[in-house]
Amino acid sequence: MPRVFTVDRLSNHIKKMKLGAGLDDPDMGPLISRNQRDQVLKYYDLAAREGDLVLGSELPTSSPLVDGNFVRPALV
Repeated sequence: MPRVFTVDRLSNHIKKMKLGAGLDDPDMGPLISRNQRDQVLKYYDLAAREGDLVLGSELPTSSPLVDGNFVRPALV
């Protein structure tokens, strides 16, 4: 029987995801470059303007991540 993923279940999963450097064994690491991070943020902004952004897309504020190419995953 296939697993059914609801918006609530996906939202809860995304909220719990840990960002970090690969050596720290996170759920999600950085994007490849600052340019790629900026592109992702543009897509998130577009989704927000069109009313399709359910959650996420924040930049991390903790000191080890703030200067990196990290973006919280979003649910669109």
